[in-house]
Amino acid sequence: MIEELAEQFAESEGFHCRVQGSGECGPPNEQVRSMGYRAVRELLVNVAKHAQAENVEILLYRDEQGLRIAVQDDGKGFDPAALGGGGRSGGFGIVSVRERLVRIGGVFALESQEGKGTKVTMIVPADLGQRSDWGS
Repeated sequence: MIEELAEQFAESEGFHCRVQGSGECGPPNEQVRSMGYRAVRELLVNVAKHAQAENVEILLYRDEQGLRIAVQDDGKGFDPAALGGGGRSGGFGIVSVRERLVRIGGVFALESQEGKGTKVTMIVPADLGQRSDWGS
């Protein structure tokens, strides 16, 4: 699923996108797979719109905490402090992903520096239960 998404973005946006690990066999349930897919899609949209990246790497693996996903690009990077709450200044996608993950007990970490690309690391909890509000 994520592999196909990466291929689609690579073809349409012109950057090289590599996936390591497997999102297909990792997540224990459809809710986790869906949340991971949506988060990666939003991050790839941000790469396409803002990063001017040539290479993107997506790492996927599962552990006791849930599905771990890292999306890293070699683009122009930015100052994470400039994200704020999104809106007209940009960054809404990343802020939205972060807020939704935190709300359901997930983990979100962002590393970026101007001129040095961006890396987002996420953990989607293995047991979302009834807490998931990703689609709302």
